[in-house]
Amino acid sequence: MRKQKSGLSWLLILVFAIIVVAVIVIGLVSFRPTSNIPIKLSYSLDPSTVEENEPAKLTFSVKNLDGNFHNLEFVFNTSSRIKIYAGTENLLKNNTFPFAIGDYERDQDREFTLVGSLEENVASSKYKIQLEVHVDGEILPELSKTIYLTVKRA
Repeated sequence: MRKQKSGLSWLLILVFAIIVVAVIVIGLVSFRPTSNIPIKLSYSLDPSTVEENEPAKLTFSVKNLDGNFHNLEFVFNTSSRIKIYAGTENLLKNNTFPFAIGDYERDQDREFTLVGSLEENVASSKYKIQLEVHVDGEILPELSKTIYLTVKRA
């Protein structure tokens, strides 16, 4: 009789051990570490609807979360009918804007001017502007932004 209880105890311990190992394995497999993004990015577009060839101001607020030096690059993908200027006068080459942020200046605002044109016989158009952000040479999809600018004929 005693032998049966002992065998049953070992069986219960074995089942319990298998369950514990399964829970640990499932936990490890499903664990996804949170990415450590060193930059926080927000934006505003004012106004979001403009007349043809009138400017809209696009402002990005960049916050350096870890205080380290970082090389950033904004890459704008949009229609050739949208011109993007750093500030108000410097047309971006290849719609790309490189800059750096460090511990000396943890928060920066970057302003761009957007100017749109329309094809003939088109009264208005909503243009998609896709921002791709590179940090220290690496594309960070988590920081990507999609912005829309509507351009109307005067």
